[in-house]
Amino acid sequence: MLDSSQRLSYSLVAECTWQWLAEQIVPSVFWLWVFSSIF
Repeated sequence: MLDSSQRLSYSLVAECTWQWLAEQIVPSVFWLWVFSSIF
């Protein structure tokens, strides 16, 4: 079992990781969609 501080730090890390992933993935998906709609 995790105590509250470990759970808090884990959720913080997960949140930062998801935010970073979103920042990496969203622009590339967006540009992919733009190029596919143009060509």
